Formats: sequence, structure tokens, C-alpha cells
Amino acid sequence: MAEKPFEPEQVLFDREGIITFNGNLIEDRDTGTIFACFIAFPQAERGTWFQKKWVPQGGGFSIIKSNDDGKTWSAPVDVMPQPNAEGWHGGGAFNNNHGVQLQHGPHAGRLVIGRACVQGRRL
Repeated sequence: MAEKPFEPEQVLFDREGIITFNGNLIEDRDTGTIFACFIAFPQAERGTWFQKKWVPQGGGFSIIKSNDDGKTWSAPVDVMPQPNAEGWHGGGAFNNNHGVQLQHGPHAGRLVIGRACVQGRRL
């Protein structure tokens, strides 16, 4: 079987003055949709943004998707989680760079990307 060469590198998100990190990718095997999750923040706040803004707001991330095998991508959607009754926040894909799709049980088909959780706005 002949190996398929990689396509040229592609920029998925580009906004003036904004930088990104933690680009997790996951594919829905049922639909073929590819999701890319990332955290975006102002370049000018690079040294302080994480501790001064991201942690106090409870995390969050942006997500884009492609339904055509990565040829085109949606506009980003910001995911800003709210704390639960015990004060736990979730949201933000932390350097794990992968995800899973549940195969069994009541949530079969659900996509899951691991992340850290914070309680009471402490990391």
C-alpha cells in the first residue's frame, strides 16, 4: 500500500494580536467531523493573562470544526463553563493533545477530551 503524503501545513485560527496554545484534535468517528480545541488570548498579555484572567474566570476554550476532512473550518465558538454547586470549574484542554469517543453505555458516541479542574478559582 502506498503511503499518502501529508498535506501542506494549514492555519486554522488567525486573529490580529491573538496567540493560541493547546491545540487538541479529535474526530467523531460516526460523522467524520474533526474538532480542534484551543485557548486564545491577547499577545500583549502573554506573561500575565493565564493567572490574572483565565484562572479567575474559571477557564474556557475555543473550538472549531471541519465537516470536509479539514479542507474548511468553522468560525470559533467560545466555551465558558460555569461552576457547579460545589464550585468546580471545567473547561480548557491542557496539553493532552488527544481525546476519545465513548463506544458503550448511555453516552456512547460522546466525545471526551481530558482536562484539569479547578475549585474555588484556584489552580
